Amino acid sequence: MDPENTASRQSNEYKKTTWPRWPSFTDASLSEDLQKALDRLSLTIMARSSLTFLSSLLALTAAQTPISSESGWSTTLAGTPTSFRSVFTLPPSVDEGVQQIPNIYDPAAVNAQDVCPGYKASDLNKGDRGLSATLTLAGKACNAYGTDIEELDLKVEYQAKGRLAVSVVPKYLDAKNQSQWIVPEDLIPRPQAEDSYKDTDLKFDCK
Repeated sequence: MDPENTASRQSNEYKKTTWPRWPSFTDASLSEDLQKALDRLSLTIMARSSLTFLSSLLALTAAQTPISSESGWSTTLAGTPTSFRSVFTLPPSVDEGVQQIPNIYDPAAVNAQDVCPGYKASDLNKGDRGLSATLTLAGKACNAYGTDIEELDLKVEYQAKGRLAVSVVPKYLDAKNQSQWIVPEDLIPRPQAEDSYKDTDLKFDCK
């Protein structure tokens, strides 16, 4: 068989082949069939994407190995060590303060001048710029406004012509009374004495 004749005959047959005409897209039935095909294709793509996402999620969950501790917990997410810790938050009840009524409006308020013993001064030291002393509870504690402090330090300083500084603080501060705290100077600086203190019109006296 001559290969050239065979090829020529097949070429002629190909040219004579009648191919079906592609219908116009304006055909209503074709448009409906095409839309259905596109819908099926979209559903298939979405299904495969969801399956891929679900497989990744399951693999990620399976890779978690949580380890709890007092400071939080740690786990491995997609091969990456990750740590978490709890964050302390204040409860909403902190905004609910104790209702306070001024003594002058509260008929049941305790008059500290009547029921409390007061303090007695000792180790009194006077100078040109003021004085210092130790205040000791002069009787049984009444605790009218909290816990009475047994001993206090008193310091009075003439700082300017019209300014007198009076400081009363606990004499002893340690672990037993750690709830008592003195604001340090670096947070709230105290005013210092001026030369005009010598001409002050103020006078502090203790009995």
